[in-house]
Amino acid sequence: MSRSKRVMNFHIENSEHLIRLMEALTNLKADLDVNSSSSSVEICVYGDREKIKGICKRIRGLIEKTKPK
Repeated sequence: MSRSKRVMNFHIENSEHLIRLMEALTNLKADLDVNSSSSSVEICVYGDREKIKGICKRIRGLIEKTKPK
């Protein structure tokens, strides 16, 4: 099984959004690297292709779920 990497970049609304997202990402059982700035976050997901697809889908959902209202 080959190991792959997927890089995802997202805009972050504010620091509250970033904190909520980071807390949510700690609950994922995945090999991740996360780098953030004041307005964006870069998430690198590692693993086999099928696992990466599922994790990326969950991350996209977390981005929307953690947005401030």
